[in-house]
Amino acid sequence: FVIIARRKISTMASALFLMFLVGCIHALPQPDFGNSSPSSSYGAPPASNSYGPSQPSYNSGGGGMPYDFSYGVNDAYSSSNYGQSEKSDGKNVQGYYTVDLPDGRKQTVKYTADHDRGFIAEVSYEGEAQYAPAAPAVTFFKGSGGGYGAGGGAGSSSGGYSPGAGGASSGGYSPGGGW
Repeated sequence: FVIIARRKISTMASALFLMFLVGCIHALPQPDFGNSSPSSSYGAPPASNSYGPSQPSYNSGGGGMPYDFSYGVNDAYSSSNYGQSEKSDGKNVQGYYTVDLPDGRKQTVKYTADHDRGFIAEVSYEGEAQYAPAAPAVTFFKGSGGGYGAGGGAGSSSGGYSPGAGGASSGGYSPGGGW
């Protein structure tokens, strides 16, 4: 008797759940397909922007919002030194930026920009370019053990590079003389 009662309850619960599910689906809004056939082409977009307020044009002549900002970085640890300053009245922008270059000069760019003339920049440099001395060249020679080693040098008997005539005595490079 208990087994039959459980089976009837589970069958009844399944039927109630199925009826609930069908009711929920039936309560959903139904699409209106109508009698129109699908179109093979899309029409032109609407003449006005019906999705919200119209957006201003960049060439509307209304101008932008005035602003003024500047920043500067001078970090001795990384040798970084640069900055910028810019201001606008809403129609014209003017400013400059500076940067210390690796060769020791300071580059300054002064600029203006507006809708009539565009972006105009004037670049200037302060100081004299300084270059580090060239590092000595690393040379390789074929040592007596058949391998290659570093060293040698001018006039060395171990086969290094020699810029003078005949400076290498044991197989080193000599200008005009080959190996």
